[in-house]
Amino acid sequence: MMENVLTHRIIAAAAQAFWCQDDFLHEIQITLAALADVEYRREKDRERLKQRFGPDAVKHRLWVERESRYQADREPYLRKLEQLRRRIRSDLFSGL
Repeated sequence: MMENVLTHRIIAAAAQAFWCQDDFLHEIQITLAALADVEYRREKDRERLKQRFGPDAVKHRLWVERESRYQADREPYLRKLEQLRRRIRSDLFSGL
């Protein structure tokens, strides 16, 4: 019987956290879209660099610079996703 009550509370909390908070879902979507854009730009940079003529050492140096920029661009979105994950857990388990 206790499992039924707990299950019901989890389902209710999940429904409230995900389906009733459109702004929260929108935050997740926007963050994932921005992160996907960063990933796409990285792949385009990689392809352009592969097609570039010149010494491998120069290509490597350019790739290291681009990779550093990629990590810096990506970091704020990863932090935001972690905040959203914590918020999901908090919302899900706050009513239990």
